[in-house]
Amino acid sequence: MTKTTKVIAQRIISIVAPLIFITAFIGYALIHYQRHQQFLTYGWDLAVFDQPIYLFSQGKTPFSSLHNTHTLGDHWHPLLLLAGGALYKIWADPRMLLGLESAVAVASAAVIYGLAKKVLRQPILALSLAVMYLFAVGFQAMVLDDFHDDVLVTLPLALLFLFLQQKNWLGYWVSVVWVLLTKEEFGLLVAAIGLFLILRYRYFKQGLTTMAMGIISFFLLLNVIMPKFTAGTYWQYSYRHYSDTNRPGVVLSRFFKKPQLLITTLIDHPAKRQTLLTSLISFAGLPVLAPVYLLPAFESLLIRFIDPTAPLRFGFNNHYNGPLITLLAVASIYGARRALKFISPLPLTGIILVMTLWQNWLFHGPINSIFKPQFYRLAHWQKDAHELISQVPRTGSLATQNFLLPHLSQRESYALLPEIKDADYIAVVLNYSGPDFYGPPPEQLKTQVENLMSAGQYRLLWQRNQSLLLQKVR
Repeated sequence: MTKTTKVIAQRIISIVAPLIFITAFIGYALIHYQRHQQFLTYGWDLAVFDQPIYLFSQGKTPFSSLHNTHTLGDHWHPLLLLAGGALYKIWADPRMLLGLESAVAVASAAVIYGLAKKVLRQPILALSLAVMYLFAVGFQAMVLDDFHDDVLVTLPLALLFLFLQQKNWLGYWVSVVWVLLTKEEFGLLVAAIGLFLILRYRYFKQGLTTMAMGIISFFLLLNVIMPKFTAGTYWQYSYRHYSDTNRPGVVLSRFFKKPQLLITTLIDHPAKRQTLLTSLISFAGLPVLAPVYLLPAFESLLIRFIDPTAPLRFGFNNHYNGPLITLLAVASIYGARRALKFISPLPLTGIILVMTLWQNWLFHGPINSIFKPQFYRLAHWQKDAHELISQVPRTGSLATQNFLLPHLSQRESYALLPEIKDADYIAVVLNYSGPDFYGPPPEQLKTQVENLMSAGQYRLLWQRNQSLLLQKVR
């Protein structure tokens, strides 16, 4: 390639790359918007963030009715509170959170592109790696699984490795702190990155400092800081992810006594093996060519796979991919650098792009929904449900269904049916035909509504077909 051709190619890429990232953001944001319109977002896990952020933006305590606790007692995300609160000053709507999630994830892909360009010095190949990351089915599932703080770690994590490559230590330490302020469990991820620094670069001072920051942060948050926002104990300790046998200290002790568990824990369930296989295929096998870069990814998998009572965490099609997908993208860059020793850049770029298309087809990437006509349609019950939402007063406590909750959660108190908690209003759609996680079937709700009305506890305030709004009789 002549010098002139290289200059032209670089100019084309400088135009194409931003267009790809902007298009990806628009695509993910569009899917989020339409899923919300079709009631495919839920109380768990969108309203659970929307309510406390809304309250915080109004100068009130960021309380979560679903958790019945301060949101910082559930997960440690002070930066999310600040960013979300600022966004809600512009437009207080849960779609702002979905847009934020899409923007952060796509921005991390732009950073991955910058890192790949610096490491490989092959702009076209670097862009193909960023595209592979952007459309890996794990990335798609992570971004489109309602809203979660796990996804927000993608940007600081990508920046951390970019600054590390540049030996920009100020940027590196800022990124480390950013990761630690994203979610409490990422302290162990930071510790793993510190160990990686020692093993890969022999940066003993920086590595040990990073490890200390991660470990101290993790245990300080879980045992001292976060309990102050709850009833004196870390909220997740009372949840299934942290039974008495799965608390961090117990787990670390078990691994120390039986180190073979570090391996068997990764492969002792079909969903775990599926996640490993999907991850390998989605990144064209490149991460295995840079095994030392997989150390932080190894930690990310362990933290997901530890608890056998929470198989949802094992799958590849949810938000728990947060750190993992970004770490695999980083490892792919260094794997590609090794691959260039036995294959030229152009064929490698072709392989990456073909694998990206193939894995999206093979694993039925959720982004494909934008090509389906039904994605843009609303069923009759959905139109009725939107009208129901417009009838619900903005003030007063409410009991409603999981799929309605993200549209109605900006209030001080709500309950998830069949719980009522003496709510002022009950909003219910009895002919709902979609998946309703954490909710009773329509037949049970119909019986509950009939009993409440026949007992004189609630009266019918509004109805359209099977969409009903009830008001408490005081």
